[in-house]
Amino acid sequence: MTVPDSIWLVRKRIGYICAIGLAVAWLQASGMQAVLDLREAWMEESRLSEQIQELEQHNAELEADIKALESNGFRVEQLAREKLGLARENEVVVVVPGKK
Repeated sequence: MTVPDSIWLVRKRIGYICAIGLAVAWLQASGMQAVLDLREAWMEESRLSEQIQELEQHNAELEADIKALESNGFRVEQLAREKLGLARENEVVVVVPGKK
């Protein structure tokens, strides 16, 4: 049995339409992935920007502490007392359990 040329032509057109449809579907899917990747990158950029702002604020606080320590000997003594529990000569340090 031979298939008439008109049927082959219809099958060929259907094949082309399916191929084009698959190509369009693939392009949409890959384009959607690109959009999702871009959205994820924007979210990451936003998160990193917030983290940078927090670190810059912390750095500014540390720089202020450094300047205070360099210019004020009393501040060094105060920090030594608070953080290390140090005392002056003839002073007694009383540590209360459960309190800082």
